[in-house]
Amino acid sequence: MRKKSLFVLFLVLNACQAYVDSSREAGIPYPVGRSTPDRVAICYHPWKTTSDELAQMAAVECAKTDRKPVFSHKENMECRFLTPSVAYFDCRK
Repeated sequence: MRKKSLFVLFLVLNACQAYVDSSREAGIPYPVGRSTPDRVAICYHPWKTTSDELAQMAAVECAKTDRKPVFSHKENMECRFLTPSVAYFDCRK
């Protein structure tokens, strides 16, 4: 029973990983998630992800278009249950 509980805890903690919300659907040429080439949206859990980690993730995404991220704003309770917050970064030259 203890191993099963630890496994469930492991799954829950890993589900809290921050991710770029840039979903796409087949046949649609533009993203259907919150992110666009000009704005990066990162869903995260505020207790698990630092602002430095968010900035690094945004830098990777903005670098795809040879730009740098500038923090715009954040919103709470806008993403999945385990990653409820979303931080927005504008990609600028």
